[in-house]
Amino acid sequence: GWWFSYCGHVNLNGKYFRSIPRQRHERKQGIFWKTWRGRYYPLRSAVMKIRPAEPEWAS
Repeated sequence: GWWFSYCGHVNLNGKYFRSIPRQRHERKQGIFWKTWRGRYYPLRSAVMKIRPAEPEWAS
């Protein structure tokens, strides 16, 4: 799963809506990243990548 801070700045586990839903409870269910295009702008997909905190060659 995806944990997001401040309960509403990002939701990467949400449903994709073609446009911003009118109902508030539906908007909160969508996939969005507030700081990118504003709260509730519908994203089609998201990719999460994980890397080591420190490169192997640096240790």
